[in-house]
Amino acid sequence: MINENVKNFLIIAGVGRAGTTSLFQYLAQHPDICPSDIKEVNYFSSIRYPGYELPPLEDYFAHFSGCKGQPIYLEASPGYFPAGKETAQRIASTLPNVKVMIILREPVSRLISFYHFYKSRLAISPEKTFDTYVAQCKSLSEKDLLDPSKRAFWGLHECFYDQFISDWFQVFPAEKIRIF
Repeated sequence: MINENVKNFLIIAGVGRAGTTSLFQYLAQHPDICPSDIKEVNYFSSIRYPGYELPPLEDYFAHFSGCKGQPIYLEASPGYFPAGKETAQRIASTLPNVKVMIILREPVSRLISFYHFYKSRLAISPEKTFDTYVAQCKSLSEKDLLDPSKRAFWGLHECFYDQFISDWFQVFPAEKIRIF
């Protein structure tokens, strides 16, 4: 279980392919910060998918079991940002002293990086060109955007940051959220 004296969480909420891993690693070196045992805990991500429930809270806190009294716990799960308002609300209610960093990247560069990342993991066929990839992303339905098996093709949708930002600002007051 988490140390009761530690009440401060810093969550890097997104977006993927925007430098969240580097930022997580840099911040994790600070002596007052205890990083999660894995970068992308994704504990709150299941809220995004119909029918999925959050695991027990102890499962989340277990990712910080190696902490030694640092006042700030850190995790980075870029999938939180496009997951919407319900995810932001659950984070805020579960971790009342949380602060959120949203990392953005110029959308076209981010989409190209996303495409190459999933192609390198063979989630996108090696023969699929960038143009055909974008066409497939455009063809996704709302239902497809909730299907984790189609994650490799969410790249274009997740570049429309304006569709997600207002959800986060409706939940978090200005002193608890920053966009970089």
